[in-house]
Amino acid sequence: MQRIRLLFSLFCFVLLYVQCNQTHHTMINTKVSGMFSGVTLENTFFDSTKIHGTVHVVNFWAPNCSLCLEELPILNEFAKNNEHINLIFVAVRATHSHAKKIIDQLNIKGTVVLDKENKISSAFSVHAVPMTFVLDKQGVIRKKFLGIFNNAELQQSIKDALQF
Repeated sequence: MQRIRLLFSLFCFVLLYVQCNQTHHTMINTKVSGMFSGVTLENTFFDSTKIHGTVHVVNFWAPNCSLCLEELPILNEFAKNNEHINLIFVAVRATHSHAKKIIDQLNIKGTVVLDKENKISSAFSVHAVPMTFVLDKQGVIRKKFLGIFNNAELQQSIKDALQF
């Protein structure tokens, strides 16, 4: 019985690994400008056609995701130290009140967009959270991070995106 569980676990891990790698390769160098929009926590309309000209970091998170809640303050601090970067937090599977409560508790600054119908997640092929994307000045995905990002690698990805 233990052997079957072990084999099943290994199979699931391999399947997840393959899926993540396929998603990773299909999204890099994809232009997402104009591909997503939504309502922010401030009840304003966000449209990605307006993100041209600056590098953006787009983070997908969910209120019930402990890694996401760990990553949000790290990204917030990163953005404070890199003011030339625009940070967009996309709340998936979240009500307005639940997302606002968490954002206020963590004192998060930046644009928070609600993805109630998973349209933004679909545009980015997000199947798990946390997931973070670096977009260049033209709105093209240059890097994708699944799980908590590596600070040095995020910094390098932003530096690379500034070249485009």
